[in-house]
Amino acid sequence: MKIHHVGDHAAVRRQQYPDIGDQLDALWRVVASLPPGQLPPQAAQVLEQIRQVKHTYPKPRDDSGASALEA
Repeated sequence: MKIHHVGDHAAVRRQQYPDIGDQLDALWRVVASLPPGQLPPQAAQVLEQIRQVKHTYPKPRDDSGASALEA
């Protein structure tokens, strides 16, 4: 017996995925943890832009310290 889902799978998935901002934040944290020589030029450029924005508009700090993106 096969069970087939009937309906709009895209809408259901969209509701279940984490917020796109949370997804991107998680991915860029991984990118920031890689050695700079391993990054493609475009990724290194975007990471630098992210770091510049975070430097220009810093988040209020608590006792947990800075993340890899804030370095």
